[in-house]
Amino acid sequence: MFIDSVSQSCPGSGNGGRMRTNVRYKSGKFEVRAKMPIASGLVPAIYFASTPDNTNGSQDEFDFELIGSNRMQTNLFIYGNGGREQVWNPPTDLSKDFHIYTFEWTSRSIVLKVDNQVIRTFDNPMPQQPCYFILTNWMCVGCDGWTGPADWSRQPYDFIVDYVKITDATCI
Repeated sequence: MFIDSVSQSCPGSGNGGRMRTNVRYKSGKFEVRAKMPIASGLVPAIYFASTPDNTNGSQDEFDFELIGSNRMQTNLFIYGNGGREQVWNPPTDLSKDFHIYTFEWTSRSIVLKVDNQVIRTFDNPMPQQPCYFILTNWMCVGCDGWTGPADWSRQPYDFIVDYVKITDATCI
């Protein structure tokens, strides 16, 4: 599966593609083998969100986001309250090869892994709302301080997904 960013230039907007499950989850093991693109302004992401479009301001969300360069940001939002960002600097360029991104979500914790290496654990607070599983690749126009200025010069920016594997999941 390819998830492409789309060449548009609408200030303050995000442009790209997305895949979302039809069901919401409360736990499980979620594994994605993918090659994520890197570009200034680009945000390929694998995440969970309790609302389908993240617009109501009270969503629970937790994520992997490759932001602007070879920096992986993780974050947790509980009822719309974030501020728990952490950046992980991978030892290799994540855009050069396929890597396995894993969420292990139980009632007690959420463990985030890249290639079986734990990079973050959430255990308090924990999401209270069931969440959709989402993969997205979007260019954040006007987000220069977060992702860098949007760079459309090397399109297409392909987020290539080899597989998605969901096991031991509780869904609604």
